Amino acid sequence: MNKNQTDLVLGWKVDADGGDPLYWAPGARAGYQEKENLFLVPSASMAAHTIIVAQSGSGKSFFLGRLLEELMISTKAYCVVLDPDADFRKVHLLDSASSWTTPYDHSTRTGKLHTEKSQADFAKVWKKVTIEIETARGPATEVGGGDAKTDGHYKELKIWWPSISEEILAEDTNPAMRAELYHCQRFVRAVAELLQLQRSEGRHRSLDSPVRVAEDIYKKIRPLVEIPNYEQTSRAIIVEYLSIQTEARGTKEEKLNSPRYRDPFRYRQRISRITSPIKYFSDETVTFYFSQAKMYSNLQAVRQPATNRSRLTVIDMSSLKERSARFLAVYSRLALQWEGARKRWEDAGDAGKHIERVPTFIVLDEAHNLIPASTENKSEQTLRELFRTIAAEGRKYSIFLILVSQRPDKLDQFVISECENKGIMRLGSEEVLQKFKTALGMEKSDDSLLEQTTKFGVGKVIISGPWAGDKAKIFYTAARRTKEGGANLLPEDWAVRPFRDGSTAR
Repeated sequence: MNKNQTDLVLGWKVDADGGDPLYWAPGARAGYQEKENLFLVPSASMAAHTIIVAQSGSGKSFFLGRLLEELMISTKAYCVVLDPDADFRKVHLLDSASSWTTPYDHSTRTGKLHTEKSQADFAKVWKKVTIEIETARGPATEVGGGDAKTDGHYKELKIWWPSISEEILAEDTNPAMRAELYHCQRFVRAVAELLQLQRSEGRHRSLDSPVRVAEDIYKKIRPLVEIPNYEQTSRAIIVEYLSIQTEARGTKEEKLNSPRYRDPFRYRQRISRITSPIKYFSDETVTFYFSQAKMYSNLQAVRQPATNRSRLTVIDMSSLKERSARFLAVYSRLALQWEGARKRWEDAGDAGKHIERVPTFIVLDEAHNLIPASTENKSEQTLRELFRTIAAEGRKYSIFLILVSQRPDKLDQFVISECENKGIMRLGSEEVLQKFKTALGMEKSDDSLLEQTTKFGVGKVIISGPWAGDKAKIFYTAARRTKEGGANLLPEDWAVRPFRDGSTAR
């Protein structure tokens, strides 16, 4: 292994019988363990699709949080978390400092027993991770120095409308309109590409919504479609409307230094892509198309340039009330990540020299809800096909899935078959175990290890695949150091007498 490659500290090694970790003895203190006490995974072994399976209450969200933290602080990778339950809505915040200092109680197994000595030790590295939480909940605030201020980690959740598949837009429409909607989306994508070209050169007009600009352009040039010189006239209107310079005019210095002057052909090419599709759809279809787009008008934005990507991006899906909006948000982000990964691969190939590339991990909890074995409509099928494409070709383009599910039997079997790294936590019964083994393709795995999963304690994990090495391994997940978005149900909050005097009501 390259000496510069790192290990991910995922948990605690267990004793030879697979019982409790040796370090969990009375008197154990956070951060004072030896390296031999820790369960380490080579970071390079994560270059594979991963699936984590467990039933509710097994600690799977805790384990997933730890895995993401390690990817962020021990590698250069990017992560995009599609978060259905708001588990990562506060991932930029740290667990309380007292969780590092509260003694671990071996008899009750309470206390987190962190692998750093203090919150400050972890904060030193975590603050270097750039984090964005995209949400539709509205601006979050934090209190500092007695004043409330907007928390800069939270951004308004946006959908890049041009990335949406025509198949999704055309669902439940007749074949004729479906074909016209295809050309409508081509038209809007062409407008978006033109705006992005302007934006790359610092022209403020490109900050407009591509849907709004496309609708304006349509109204201006649609009446001209039947005239003989339609293409030339419509191009001139677009040039004027967007204040575009398509001819190499200007001073000698401008021609030498400005991409806009050096390569006006790019503008002419993009404008032609705008004018061509308009001939192939009717006003009726346009009205339907833009009404659909306006339903999600608060979820349209020009995509941020790749150079400004945050290392960790959380998409707060639970903040969107409508299922259709959540669906579009997932598809849009997934499509953009796939497009970006392919573009970086092409750029690296064209460069003729080594260009550093780092992977992007797409993380999805409750994966069976978005990648079902059986789809109910065209939209679900289209999204599943995109996940299948990433599962099949992701390694080539350095984009990998990390999927978490309570029900792998309801998860698409093709996607599961592409997941080399597998993690299983506590399962409810032998019957459930057999069902999971079939779903995960692990019928021939070591039964003596897998059978233990029905008796696992919270946080105990068995893994197989590249991240486990030559054979399956068991460990206890180490503590997550960042805040969880939700709150657990605690017995001390409710399973006590409701009356202060200790009396009961019968």
